[in-house]
Amino acid sequence: MYLNETLGLIARVRFWTKGARHASPDLSVMEADGALEITLTPQLADSIRSGFGQTLDTGLLRRIEQPTGRALYRLLEAHREHDQAGSLRVTLEDWGQACGIPATQSDKIRRTLGSAHEELQANAYLEDVIFEGRGQQQRIEYLFRRKNAPDPALVKELLLRGVSKTRAEQLVRDYSARVEDALAFLKHRESRGVVKNPGGLLADFLQTSDKYVWPLPGSTESPSTPKTDQIIQQRQEEAARDERAAQEQYDARQAALMNAPGPVQWRATKSSLLLLLRKHLSSQDLSELEVRCMSGALSATRLAQQAAAASARLELSRFVSELQQQLQS
Repeated sequence: MYLNETLGLIARVRFWTKGARHASPDLSVMEADGALEITLTPQLADSIRSGFGQTLDTGLLRRIEQPTGRALYRLLEAHREHDQAGSLRVTLEDWGQACGIPATQSDKIRRTLGSAHEELQANAYLEDVIFEGRGQQQRIEYLFRRKNAPDPALVKELLLRGVSKTRAEQLVRDYSARVEDALAFLKHRESRGVVKNPGGLLADFLQTSDKYVWPLPGSTESPSTPKTDQIIQQRQEEAARDERAAQEQYDARQAALMNAPGPVQWRATKSSLLLLLRKHLSSQDLSELEVRCMSGALSATRLAQQAAAASARLELSRFVSELQQQLQS
Protein backbone atom coordinates (compact mmCIF):
# COMPACT_ATOMS: atom_id res chain seq x y z
CA MET A 1 0.00 0.00 0.00
CA TYR A 2 1.16 3.54 -0.77
CA LEU A 3 0.14 6.91 0.60
CA ASN A 4 -0.54 9.47 -2.13
CA GLU A 5 -0.80 13.17 -1.36
CA THR A 6 -1.31 16.16 -3.64
CA LEU A 7 0.77 19.33 -3.36
CA GLY A 8 -0.83 22.74 -3.72
CA LEU A 9 0.84 26.10 -4.03
CA ILE A 10 -1.70 28.70 -2.87
CA ALA A 11 -4.17 28.01 -0.10
CA ARG A 12 -6.13 31.28 -0.22
CA VAL A 13 -6.28 34.65 -2.01
CA ARG A 14 -8.21 37.60 -0.51
CA PHE A 15 -8.73 41.04 -2.10
CA TRP A 16 -11.32 43.83 -2.30
CA THR A 17 -13.47 44.78 -5.32
CA LYS A 18 -16.60 46.82 -6.08
CA GLY A 19 -19.60 45.68 -8.09
CA ALA A 20 -22.31 43.04 -8.00
CA ARG A 21 -22.20 40.82 -4.95
CA HIS A 22 -22.50 37.55 -6.89
CA ALA A 23 -20.02 38.39 -9.70
CA SER A 24 -16.82 36.39 -10.23
CA PRO A 25 -14.12 39.08 -10.05
CA ASP A 26 -10.42 38.58 -10.62
CA LEU A 27 -7.36 40.64 -9.78
CA SER A 28 -7.93 42.90 -12.80
CA VAL A 29 -10.79 44.64 -10.92
CA MET A 30 -9.07 44.75 -7.55
CA GLU A 31 -9.38 47.99 -5.60
CA ALA A 32 -6.18 50.00 -6.04
CA ASP A 33 -6.06 50.90 -2.35
CA GLY A 34 -7.25 47.53 -1.14
CA ALA A 35 -5.15 44.88 0.54
CA LEU A 36 -4.12 41.72 -1.31
CA GLU A 37 -3.56 38.71 0.92
CA ILE A 38 -2.02 35.50 -0.48
CA THR A 39 -1.67 32.50 1.82
CA LEU A 40 0.67 29.72 0.69
CA THR A 41 0.05 26.08 1.50
CA PRO A 42 1.97 24.76 4.52
CA GLN A 43 3.99 22.39 2.29
CA LEU A 44 5.19 25.20 0.01
CA ALA A 45 5.89 27.54 2.94
CA ASP A 46 7.94 24.84 4.69
CA SER A 47 9.92 24.19 1.51
CA ILE A 48 10.78 27.88 1.16
CA ARG A 49 11.82 28.11 4.82
CA SER A 50 14.05 25.03 4.31
CA GLY A 51 15.88 26.71 1.43
CA PHE A 52 14.32 24.76 -1.42
CA GLY A 53 13.17 27.84 -3.26
CA GLN A 54 14.46 28.77 -6.71
CA THR A 55 14.75 32.30 -8.06
CA LEU A 56 14.81 32.53 -11.85
CA ASP A 57 16.02 35.42 -13.98
CA THR A 58 12.76 36.68 -15.50
CA GLY A 59 14.64 38.91 -17.92
CA LEU A 60 16.53 35.93 -19.27
CA LEU A 61 13.34 33.89 -19.51
CA ARG A 62 11.75 36.61 -21.64
CA ARG A 63 14.76 36.65 -23.97
CA ILE A 64 14.70 32.87 -24.50
CA GLU A 65 12.27 32.32 -27.36
CA GLN A 66 12.15 28.52 -27.61
CA PRO A 67 10.09 26.46 -25.12
CA THR A 68 12.90 23.88 -25.05
CA GLY A 69 15.39 26.60 -24.12
CA ARG A 70 13.20 27.92 -21.29
CA ALA A 71 12.62 24.40 -19.95
CA LEU A 72 16.35 23.63 -20.09
CA TYR A 73 17.15 26.88 -18.26
CA ARG A 74 14.75 25.95 -15.42
CA LEU A 75 16.20 22.46 -15.22
CA LEU A 76 19.81 23.70 -15.14
CA GLU A 77 18.98 26.22 -12.42
CA ALA A 78 17.39 23.44 -10.36
CA HIS A 79 20.50 21.23 -10.57
CA ARG A 80 23.47 23.60 -10.53
CA GLU A 81 25.33 24.50 -7.37
CA HIS A 82 25.63 28.29 -7.32
CA ASP A 83 28.14 28.30 -4.47
CA GLN A 84 30.51 25.83 -6.15
CA ALA A 85 32.39 25.59 -9.45
CA GLY A 86 30.47 27.01 -12.39
CA SER A 87 29.85 23.69 -14.13
CA LEU A 88 27.43 20.76 -14.12
CA ARG A 89 28.10 17.23 -15.40
CA VAL A 90 25.24 14.90 -16.34
CA THR A 91 24.81 11.69 -18.32
CA LEU A 92 23.20 12.22 -21.73
CA GLU A 93 20.59 9.46 -21.29
CA ASP A 94 19.41 10.60 -17.84
CA TRP A 95 19.44 14.23 -18.93
CA GLY A 96 17.28 13.43 -21.96
CA GLN A 97 14.69 11.83 -19.67
CA ALA A 98 14.84 14.77 -17.26
CA CYS A 99 14.22 17.13 -20.20
CA GLY A 100 11.20 15.09 -21.27
CA ILE A 101 12.76 13.99 -24.57
CA PRO A 102 11.04 10.74 -25.66
CA ALA A 103 13.93 9.61 -27.87
CA THR A 104 16.53 7.26 -26.42
CA GLN A 105 19.11 7.49 -29.23
CA SER A 106 22.02 9.70 -28.22
CA ASP A 107 22.17 11.53 -31.57
CA LYS A 108 18.47 12.48 -31.38
CA ILE A 109 18.85 13.75 -27.83
CA ARG A 110 21.83 15.87 -28.88
CA ARG A 111 19.93 17.31 -31.86
CA THR A 112 16.91 18.13 -29.68
CA LEU A 113 19.09 19.94 -27.15
CA GLY A 114 21.30 21.60 -29.76
CA SER A 115 19.13 24.66 -30.45
CA ALA A 116 18.48 25.19 -26.72
CA HIS A 117 22.23 25.06 -26.05
CA GLU A 118 22.89 27.65 -28.75
CA GLU A 119 20.19 29.99 -27.42
CA LEU A 120 21.44 29.78 -23.83
CA GLN A 121 24.99 30.50 -25.04
CA ALA A 122 23.76 33.42 -27.17
CA ASN A 123 22.04 34.87 -24.08
CA ALA A 124 25.28 34.64 -22.05
CA TYR A 125 23.91 32.04 -19.62
CA LEU A 126 26.15 29.17 -20.76
CA GLU A 127 29.82 29.61 -21.54
CA ASP A 128 30.18 26.26 -23.31
CA VAL A 129 28.66 22.78 -23.64
CA ILE A 130 31.10 19.86 -23.84
CA PHE A 131 30.17 16.31 -24.80
CA GLU A 132 32.39 13.47 -23.62
CA GLY A 133 32.38 9.77 -24.46
CA ARG A 134 30.28 8.05 -27.06
CA GLY A 135 26.89 6.34 -27.41
CA GLN A 136 24.73 5.87 -24.33
CA GLN A 137 27.77 6.48 -22.11
CA GLN A 138 28.08 10.10 -23.22
CA ARG A 139 28.23 12.83 -20.60
CA ILE A 140 27.49 16.53 -20.92
CA GLU A 141 29.44 19.19 -19.08
CA TYR A 142 27.73 22.57 -18.85
CA LEU A 143 30.03 25.52 -18.21
CA PHE A 144 28.07 28.48 -16.84
CA ARG A 145 28.92 32.06 -17.73
CA ARG A 146 30.57 33.78 -14.78
CA LYS A 147 29.53 37.24 -13.67
CA ASN A 148 31.60 39.94 -15.36
CA ALA A 149 32.99 37.28 -17.71
CA PRO A 150 34.47 38.55 -20.99
CA ASP A 151 32.28 38.71 -24.08
CA PRO A 152 32.37 35.14 -25.51
CA ALA A 153 31.98 36.42 -29.09
CA LEU A 154 35.13 38.55 -28.78
CA VAL A 155 37.00 35.74 -27.04
CA LYS A 156 36.06 33.44 -29.91
CA GLU A 157 37.42 35.91 -32.47
CA LEU A 158 40.78 35.96 -30.68
CA LEU A 159 40.84 32.16 -30.32
CA LEU A 160 40.27 31.77 -34.05
CA ARG A 161 43.40 33.84 -34.62
CA GLY A 162 45.66 31.78 -32.44
CA VAL A 163 45.39 33.45 -29.02
CA SER A 164 45.25 30.97 -26.14
CA LYS A 165 41.95 30.81 -24.25
CA THR A 166 43.30 32.16 -20.97
CA ARG A 167 45.05 35.07 -22.64
CA ALA A 168 42.08 35.80 -24.92
CA GLU A 169 39.75 36.06 -21.93
CA GLN A 170 42.17 38.37 -20.13
CA LEU A 171 42.63 40.60 -23.19
CA VAL A 172 38.88 40.93 -23.74
CA ARG A 173 38.36 41.62 -20.04
CA ASP A 174 41.00 44.38 -20.04
CA TYR A 175 40.59 45.87 -23.53
CA SER A 176 37.04 44.99 -24.66
CA ALA A 177 36.49 48.45 -26.15
CA ARG A 178 39.50 48.07 -28.48
CA VAL A 179 39.11 44.47 -29.66
CA GLU A 180 37.08 45.50 -32.73
CA ASP A 181 39.79 48.02 -33.67
CA ALA A 182 42.45 45.34 -33.19
CA LEU A 183 40.59 42.95 -35.50
CA ALA A 184 40.20 45.69 -38.11
CA PHE A 185 43.91 46.51 -37.85
CA LEU A 186 44.79 42.82 -38.30
CA LYS A 187 42.56 42.65 -41.39
CA HIS A 188 44.36 45.68 -42.81
CA ARG A 189 47.79 44.10 -42.17
CA GLU A 190 46.68 40.82 -43.76
CA SER A 191 45.57 42.72 -46.86
CA ARG A 192 49.19 43.88 -47.25
CA GLY A 193 50.70 40.42 -46.83
CA VAL A 194 50.73 37.27 -44.73
CA VAL A 195 50.81 37.80 -40.95
CA LYS A 196 52.58 34.77 -39.50
CA ASN A 197 51.47 35.34 -35.92
CA PRO A 198 48.07 37.11 -35.95
CA GLY A 199 47.44 36.27 -32.31
CA GLY A 200 50.67 37.92 -31.21
CA LEU A 201 49.94 41.02 -33.30
CA LEU A 202 46.45 41.34 -31.81
CA ALA A 203 47.76 41.03 -28.26
CA ASP A 204 50.52 43.58 -28.89
CA PHE A 205 48.05 46.00 -30.50
CA LEU A 206 45.76 45.81 -27.46
CA GLN A 207 48.51 46.08 -24.85
CA THR A 208 50.55 48.90 -26.48
CA SER A 209 47.97 51.28 -27.85
CA ASP A 210 50.42 54.14 -28.45
CA LYS A 211 52.61 52.09 -30.79
CA TYR A 212 50.08 51.62 -33.60
CA VAL A 213 48.33 54.36 -35.56
CA TRP A 214 44.70 53.43 -36.03
CA PRO A 215 42.55 54.48 -37.79
CA LEU A 216 45.12 54.98 -40.54
CA PRO A 217 45.77 58.47 -41.94
CA GLY A 218 43.25 59.22 -44.67
CA SER A 219 40.47 57.18 -43.06
CA THR A 220 39.43 60.13 -40.85
CA GLU A 221 38.83 63.82 -41.39
CA SER A 222 41.95 64.91 -39.51
CA PRO A 223 44.71 66.34 -41.77
CA SER A 224 48.18 64.79 -41.93
CA THR A 225 51.26 66.99 -41.47
CA PRO A 226 54.94 66.18 -42.19
CA LYS A 227 55.57 65.96 -38.45
CA THR A 228 52.73 63.52 -37.88
CA ASP A 229 53.84 61.52 -40.94
CA GLN A 230 57.32 61.19 -39.39
CA ILE A 231 55.83 60.04 -36.08
CA ILE A 232 53.59 57.57 -37.88
CA GLN A 233 56.52 56.11 -39.82
CA GLN A 234 58.58 55.81 -36.64
CA ARG A 235 55.77 54.02 -34.81
CA GLN A 236 55.14 51.69 -37.73
CA GLU A 237 58.84 50.76 -37.80
CA GLU A 238 58.75 50.08 -34.06
CA ALA A 239 55.61 47.99 -34.51
CA ALA A 240 57.26 46.00 -37.30
CA ARG A 241 60.30 45.28 -35.10
CA ASP A 242 58.11 44.21 -32.20
CA GLU A 243 56.04 42.05 -34.50
CA ARG A 244 59.19 40.29 -35.74
CA ALA A 245 60.30 39.75 -32.15
CA ALA A 246 56.88 38.41 -31.20
CA GLN A 247 56.95 36.12 -34.22
CA GLU A 248 60.34 34.75 -33.19
CA GLN A 249 59.08 34.06 -29.66
CA TYR A 250 55.96 32.41 -31.07
CA ASP A 251 58.01 30.21 -33.40
CA ALA A 252 60.25 29.19 -30.50
CA ARG A 253 57.26 28.25 -28.34
CA GLN A 254 55.68 26.29 -31.18
CA ALA A 255 58.94 24.44 -31.87
CA ALA A 256 59.27 23.49 -28.21
CA LEU A 257 55.64 22.41 -28.06
CA MET A 258 56.01 20.33 -31.23
CA ASN A 259 58.66 18.24 -29.46
CA ALA A 260 56.61 17.91 -26.25
CA PRO A 261 54.79 14.67 -25.29
CA GLY A 262 51.29 14.09 -26.64
CA PRO A 263 49.42 14.95 -23.40
CA VAL A 264 51.26 18.27 -23.12
CA GLN A 265 50.45 19.21 -26.71
CA TRP A 266 46.80 18.22 -26.26
CA ARG A 267 46.31 20.29 -23.12
CA ALA A 268 47.97 23.32 -24.74
CA THR A 269 45.89 23.24 -27.94
CA LYS A 270 42.66 21.53 -26.86
CA SER A 271 40.56 24.69 -26.61
CA SER A 272 41.62 25.95 -30.06
CA LEU A 273 41.08 22.57 -31.70
CA LEU A 274 37.65 22.04 -30.17
CA LEU A 275 36.58 25.56 -31.12
CA LEU A 276 37.43 24.89 -34.77
CA LEU A 277 36.37 21.26 -35.04
CA ARG A 278 33.58 20.57 -32.52
CA LYS A 279 30.75 21.54 -34.88
CA HIS A 280 32.17 19.47 -37.73
CA LEU A 281 33.17 16.22 -36.00
CA SER A 282 30.96 13.68 -34.29
CA SER A 283 31.44 12.86 -30.62
CA GLN A 284 33.05 9.58 -31.66
CA ASP A 285 35.53 11.37 -33.93
CA LEU A 286 36.36 13.88 -31.19
CA SER A 287 37.00 11.07 -28.72
CA GLU A 288 39.23 9.31 -31.24
CA LEU A 289 41.06 12.58 -31.92
CA GLU A 290 41.82 12.99 -28.20
CA VAL A 291 43.03 9.38 -27.92
CA ARG A 292 45.41 9.73 -30.86
CA CYS A 293 46.73 13.12 -29.76
CA MET A 294 47.29 11.94 -26.20
CA SER A 295 49.14 8.86 -27.46
CA GLY A 296 51.29 10.92 -29.80
CA ALA A 297 49.97 9.22 -32.94
CA LEU A 298 48.85 12.69 -34.07
CA SER A 299 50.49 16.00 -33.22
CA ALA A 300 47.90 18.26 -31.62
CA THR A 301 50.14 21.27 -32.21
CA ARG A 302 50.48 20.59 -35.93
CA LEU A 303 46.74 19.90 -36.24
CA ALA A 304 45.92 23.21 -34.54
CA GLN A 305 48.20 25.08 -36.93
CA GLN A 306 46.77 23.31 -39.97
CA ALA A 307 43.16 23.83 -38.84
CA ALA A 308 43.72 27.55 -38.23
CA ALA A 309 45.39 27.93 -41.63
CA ALA A 310 42.55 26.04 -43.36
CA SER A 311 39.97 28.24 -41.61
CA ALA A 312 41.78 31.39 -42.76
CA ARG A 313 41.80 30.06 -46.36
CA LEU A 314 38.09 29.08 -46.09
CA GLU A 315 39.12 25.45 -46.64
CA LEU A 316 38.11 24.06 -43.24
CA SER A 317 35.54 21.66 -44.75
CA ARG A 318 38.21 19.95 -46.84
CA PHE A 319 40.55 19.75 -43.86
CA VAL A 320 37.82 18.22 -41.68
CA SER A 321 36.95 15.66 -44.36
CA GLU A 322 40.56 14.52 -44.62
CA LEU A 323 40.87 14.38 -40.83
CA GLN A 324 37.70 12.27 -40.54
CA GLN A 325 39.08 9.75 -43.02
CA GLN A 326 42.28 9.58 -41.01
CA LEU A 327 40.43 9.10 -37.71
CA GLN A 328 38.14 6.40 -39.10
CA SER A 329 40.92 4.41 -40.78
